[in-house]
Amino acid sequence: MATTIKQNESEPLTYPDAPEGLSAAAVAIPAPVIWERIEAYVAHRWAERDIEWLVEGPGEWSPPLAPATIATVEVWSAADEWEACTPNASPFGGYWLSATGPFRFTG
Repeated sequence: MATTIKQNESEPLTYPDAPEGLSAAAVAIPAPVIWERIEAYVAHRWAERDIEWLVEGPGEWSPPLAPATIATVEVWSAADEWEACTPNASPFGGYWLSATGPFRFTG
């Protein structure tokens, strides 16, 4: 199994409105603060944002956050630079990394 070594996540442009049914004290808290606290404890993101994962293979890898749309996959080459690559699909819905990498997934 491949290992996620680093995750860089940008701030979203906006968050959804605060959930309904909050207490009077919670209603006074700005919606972005509520969503940031919820997202700190779960692997789901409610607002779109840019993200980058650095991953070491070999093995199967899936994005640890959802929903995730991967725009580019790159591997660190012998020329000491990132080169675009197309990893195979894994039987579990992620990616099969046949080399050690490291790989950079961005979305």
